Amino acid sequence: MKRLLYLVWFSLFAALPAWAENVAPLGLEVGVVDLPTVKSKLAGQTRLTDAGINKWSGGPMLDGDAASLDIEGLQSIRFIFSKDNKLEGVIMTLDKGQLKEVVAALRKKYTKVRENIPFVGDASATYRKGDSVVLVEAPHLSFSMNVLYLTNRFYALFNERSSAEEAARRRSQAEKF
Repeated sequence: MKRLLYLVWFSLFAALPAWAENVAPLGLEVGVVDLPTVKSKLAGQTRLTDAGINKWSGGPMLDGDAASLDIEGLQSIRFIFSKDNKLEGVIMTLDKGQLKEVVAALRKKYTKVRENIPFVGDASATYRKGDSVVLVEAPHLSFSMNVLYLTNRFYALFNERSSAEEAARRRSQAEKF
């Protein structure tokens, strides 16, 4: 009997991430919706164009017409998919003048992990929900900022591969001296 209770308990808690809701920019839940769903939901709102294959996920990417989405300060938007066409991430580039409003909105919807929003300098923030993360990156000397909605899987893959690329670049540079 005790063994059965442990099995039931483990099954319930192991399945929790599947029940958890992820971040959902434009109502598109990352890690859940697929390419045809994104195309159909955005069909009347924006023109989507092919943006090639993502080097981290190996899946397709789509660019949206930012002007037609009616998001104040939106300069560009990109949708990144996995090889099996699941939405892995949405990258929005916005006018940095929207930083305070964006951070306030994200703070209300998601769990704050970290915020570094100085009066002057690079600003950044991280928020979580379910099996996903939202990153805000606003470089000091830029007029733009990026808001990235990513699955944890894609974020880890990006960090792992970009770190490996950086290490290879440094080794290559060191060998030249």
